[in-house]
Amino acid sequence: MRTVYMRTLEGAPISADSLARAMHRVREITFSVAAGLNTPVADIERAIDGRPEYFMDDFHLTSAGNELAAQTLLSVIRPFLDEWG
Repeated sequence: MRTVYMRTLEGAPISADSLARAMHRVREITFSVAAGLNTPVADIERAIDGRPEYFMDDFHLTSAGNELAAQTLLSVIRPFLDEWG
């Protein structure tokens, strides 16, 4: 499915390697922008760390993966929730 529907701007199929490189760059930019704005980021990727027990396939999280993602997000937003009441 990735080969059929996911292509570069030039029309070449997207490989697992090119997709990983692109996502790594998006992550770098996200953290850079957040740092410049003094904004915390919930680092769900680091929490999950590619461990297969958190994935149903190459992309979708299992219930345990979703729980860990939610806990990671909550750890970042909880101080704001406490502050705002």
